[in-house]
Amino acid sequence: DYHKGLFSGRMDPIQLAAVSPFIGLLVGEESDSGKALRAMQPSGLLRDIDFSRADADPHWQFSAILQDVSWHRWQMLPGISDLSGRVSGHPDGGALELALGKQTVAVGPYFPKDIPIDGLTAELHWQQLENGWQLAGEQIQLNTPALQAATDFRLDLPTSGSPYLALLTHVDLHDAGQAWRYYPRLAMGQGLTDYLQGALQGGQAQGATVLWDGPLAEFPYHQGGGIFQAWVPLREATFQFDPAWQPLKQLSLDLLFQNDTLDMVSSSAQLGKAHSDHIHAWFPTLAPDSRLFINADVAGEAEAVSAYLQQSGVKDSVGAALQQLQLSKPLTGDLQLVIPVDGDPVQVLGHVQFAGNALKVMPLALALTQLDGELFFTEAETRFNGLKAELWGQPMRIDYQGALQDTSYQVQLGLQ
Repeated sequence: DYHKGLFSGRMDPIQLAAVSPFIGLLVGEESDSGKALRAMQPSGLLRDIDFSRADADPHWQFSAILQDVSWHRWQMLPGISDLSGRVSGHPDGGALELALGKQTVAVGPYFPKDIPIDGLTAELHWQQLENGWQLAGEQIQLNTPALQAATDFRLDLPTSGSPYLALLTHVDLHDAGQAWRYYPRLAMGQGLTDYLQGALQGGQAQGATVLWDGPLAEFPYHQGGGIFQAWVPLREATFQFDPAWQPLKQLSLDLLFQNDTLDMVSSSAQLGKAHSDHIHAWFPTLAPDSRLFINADVAGEAEAVSAYLQQSGVKDSVGAALQQLQLSKPLTGDLQLVIPVDGDPVQVLGHVQFAGNALKVMPLALALTQLDGELFFTEAETRFNGLKAELWGQPMRIDYQGALQDTSYQVQLGLQ
């Protein structure tokens, strides 16, 4: 149709499954586009297809409604179903408003498992620039059983050089035990992904933020050419840093992913019936051979601290020692752990403060009071030197050495 300098028209609805083979022939069956069409097997309906061109503009414009569109996963493009929306465009750009219904999105090897969603809405725009293309997304709202996320982004795709991503996402995490589904497995490695999946067992985070600003090819930005940050304020979380140790519960934990590092700080956690008001843990690098470093303060009644250590990865060293050295008053101490995510043995260093406590040496039936000193321990041994105490009202000093040997725990005790 032509009216007042405007050509316009409408096409009949198009079934994508019917036209895909024809498009494949046009682009070449062995071309990248042809291979993509065969793998994706797009289906669904394009309807209300309008096109127009003004006399003063040599470019055609179009718009159409997408109905029940789906395709299989192809490379990094997720497989989806039940997509609806409206698309419009011209040779230099276009726009897409889309909505996805409840489904499981096929993400392939890039994430640990396909991701269930309750819904997704987005507004996408693309335009050709002088040196390439730009894709932008606004008001992208994602709802899943585990989280809600709102995202804006811009992706520059130059004709030469690295793509540049600028992204800001706000996240409310309902179930941190499901966060493993969103770990980028190929970037983090299977070992680290498996470790974090088993370690982070529950919790919520309101107002988490993800920021990315930089060339994708330069990640992790060791030269300062960009930045990736994700800040997650976990509350009421459960974190089990090693299967041999009881999980930390009722945990308040602030996580900061920065480029390829992870830093975690807690101001409150339960360690069995003991308590910690300071835990600092960090991954110097998020890589398949990563090591998790932990510094933690521990406090509580003597029975609670002893019980925690006796049901831990040091049950055969300090745990065994505390069965023979029974304390009666509140204790404080600290732990330092190095945990390889590949399953190698955990390294442990720590100490327990005895100041002002009372101690009963069970094998000798000795009751000591007014203690002043501290017990040092590793995963294999315990010791204290020059521990001050009173026995039957008389001052004395005690040396103690305990070590794990074969299947037994050997103890040396010296009294002065």
